[in-house]
Amino acid sequence: MTRFLMAASVAAICTGLAAQAQTNGLNPANLPPAAFEGREFVDSAGCAFLRSTFGGEVTWIPRYGTDRNPVCDLSPTVFASDTPAAPATSAPDAPSQQASAAENAAPAADAEQADPETTETTAAAPADTTAAPRGRIEIVGAVRDPVRRVAPSFLGKEPPRSQPPRRAKPRYPVADASGRHPSCPGSAPFGQLVNASDGRKLVRCVTEPALFLGKHETEQTQLASVAQHDSGGQGLRVQVGSFSVPANAHRLVSRLLAHGLPASQQTARGLRVVSVGPFSGGAEAQSALAQVRAMGFHDAFLRR
Repeated sequence: MTRFLMAASVAAICTGLAAQAQTNGLNPANLPPAAFEGREFVDSAGCAFLRSTFGGEVTWIPRYGTDRNPVCDLSPTVFASDTPAAPATSAPDAPSQQASAAENAAPAADAEQADPETTETTAAAPADTTAAPRGRIEIVGAVRDPVRRVAPSFLGKEPPRSQPPRRAKPRYPVADASGRHPSCPGSAPFGQLVNASDGRKLVRCVTEPALFLGKHETEQTQLASVAQHDSGGQGLRVQVGSFSVPANAHRLVSRLLAHGLPASQQTARGLRVVSVGPFSGGAEAQSALAQVRAMGFHDAFLRR
């Protein structure tokens, strides 16, 4: 019983509001046909109305805007039944047409004054044979596609596996085309990679490429070979350089002799080894070593 009373109260309130809206002078200037099923239509005055159905009865309520005023100044809704196609008739004769126009002039003027709404509706846009839309589609916010999926970034290839870090092999400096080495100083810019006695790789810097040792030959091996072939096996010598071209060794010997040094050359492992000496005392050997280095041979050293 309580639910019935509440439903009756709500119906009475809605009916009262609809009746109040229609009695406030906001009734449609014309009603749509009974077959019209749209939610909204615009009357001939250009005002919009919304459909309200309660208890099987349809009531058209004015549509209000954000300023709380009725929404008007719109194009009237054109119904298919409002503009029937005119039957084709033969054109009357000129005298008969003038007489008919004179007789119907006054009734036509009275009809225009009596029913302005009908005249305005008749002068509307050409008839549209398509049915009026039954509703509107409104999209609010972003539309999400439930079918669309984001593929993983590693699709088509396996994800990278963690690999243990690899130890980089030691890279030794390499001389350029002219024989200069980046690890050598400016006083002895030419470098050669040699093997030390403990197996390490060392850069041997010389003043000119002619002083390079032979291929696959360390300085220690070269010194041992020179000691074995040294005819003077006594005293100290200053080794200046080794040459694979005999002419270069001869020129160096001549240059050392010109400076008053006892220079000579020996053959060891296919190379010409130029040295100064021998000297019986260490002081003489050190003096000769200093003189040779002052001439530009900074890699010269003492040996027996």
